[in-house]
Amino acid sequence: MKRNKKLLFLLIVMIAAVVFSVVYTIVVGHHYTLHTSMFVAENTVNDMTITYEKEGVVEVSDIHLDDETFISDSREIVLEFEALSVGSTDVDITDMSSGSDDRLHHSFHKELLVLPGNVIIDTTYNRIEFQAYPVLLIVLFIVMGVTLVVLLLLFIEYNQNGDFGYKMILCVGFGFFLSILFLILVYKWANNSLRFYSSFMTQFMDVGLEMFIILAPLLIISSLMLAFSNIFLLKKEGFRPANALGIAFAVICIAGIILILRLDVRVVFGSVERSIVHRTLLYIFCYFGAMFLATTLCAYNATRYRPGYDRDYIIILGCGIRRDGSLTPLLKARVDAALDFEKEQFDKTGKHAIFVPSGGQGDDEIISESQAMTNYLISQGVDRERILMEDKSVNTLENMKFSKEIIMKHTDDFENCKIAFATTNYHVFRGYIYAQKNGFVAKGISAKTKRYFYPNAFLREFIGLLVDRKFVNLAFIIITLIVFVLFNYLPGII
Repeated sequence: MKRNKKLLFLLIVMIAAVVFSVVYTIVVGHHYTLHTSMFVAENTVNDMTITYEKEGVVEVSDIHLDDETFISDSREIVLEFEALSVGSTDVDITDMSSGSDDRLHHSFHKELLVLPGNVIIDTTYNRIEFQAYPVLLIVLFIVMGVTLVVLLLLFIEYNQNGDFGYKMILCVGFGFFLSILFLILVYKWANNSLRFYSSFMTQFMDVGLEMFIILAPLLIISSLMLAFSNIFLLKKEGFRPANALGIAFAVICIAGIILILRLDVRVVFGSVERSIVHRTLLYIFCYFGAMFLATTLCAYNATRYRPGYDRDYIIILGCGIRRDGSLTPLLKARVDAALDFEKEQFDKTGKHAIFVPSGGQGDDEIISESQAMTNYLISQGVDRERILMEDKSVNTLENMKFSKEIIMKHTDDFENCKIAFATTNYHVFRGYIYAQKNGFVAKGISAKTKRYFYPNAFLREFIGLLVDRKFVNLAFIIITLIVFVLFNYLPGII
């Protein structure tokens, strides 16, 4: 199943679920089964009085005892309501068999609302219950389960095809977030904590805390590892703001965890209810925590991926040369990785690839990075005819842009070209992103380097995700806030 077909299938499932939910709610909504929590002996079930504040809205069509709910030799009274017309009414139920002294212990009050379509809603004590809820909850679980399966299949497809990018991170991150939410809700359902719709609303909003408890330790460990790796990075490579990103992230992450644990928004937000803000922040924190972990996983997988031996061109991304024009160890590793891959490809398939060394000349460089790489390639036995120099770029984005232009001039069939790029392993994911931004597909060849570069590089990709997919992330924040406000105020609105 291709990617678009998977997404189309998921969209169809979601639309079908919404349509079914609406139709089913209307079909069964005219009926409402009320469990009263009143227990009586079997022969006293008819000793009931029922009064309506407003006649003609609902009526009791049947009164019976529940065969499954009982205490000693008494069983629970169950009332069956039928909708008559749109409106609202209060219903009082009293067990007349208990005697005047105990009557207060055997009375029941309900506030019922009939919506258009004759759907009965129980709004007693600002809670919401309705007949279709148990089936709709199962539908929700099915949709969540199908979504997780589709996200998993998409991740497998992305990984197998080497399609590393922000879409893959969103797929993995949302899948990670949704899987925790799904498992917690199913656990609560299995333990009968979601028996009523009002309990579902409460439990759903409180899941954020349980997700936080799961994710917070992982994020603390990740933050500390980032901070320690940055200490080594600063010690070995010198101070630059970019080399301290891990320390900054660790401070922000741990401070955020402490803030959430100690948050008191009554002072800051005044009239805004604490529960809404606090619960929303928990969900948002867990969402971005899941995205960070997904970024780490996807960026690491990108370093492990090996392109197929069918490449037509190999772009080599520049990264600075020595004063004498020779290659730095970092750049030499990139060129060697490209050479090794091309040799393996030729040995296995008999197909040569064309090298595209990419990099301009810096102010402190006597020749361009492209020329320095070309000199090294020729010294390693590569024919000059198999080298296309790109010597105008000053950063990775331009590496990809100008290399694409060079290749397009060299071939008449760019759309069907198989392109790879060679760079340092921690930089591979960035290469995928910039190739995509320039409108072409290229597969990464990783050159090894010191491991303390990894965490900072992965963090840069996470920051890139936040910036590049800012509208998607903003939409999640807004939707979460709307859902929580709706859940909190829906009973009052109805």
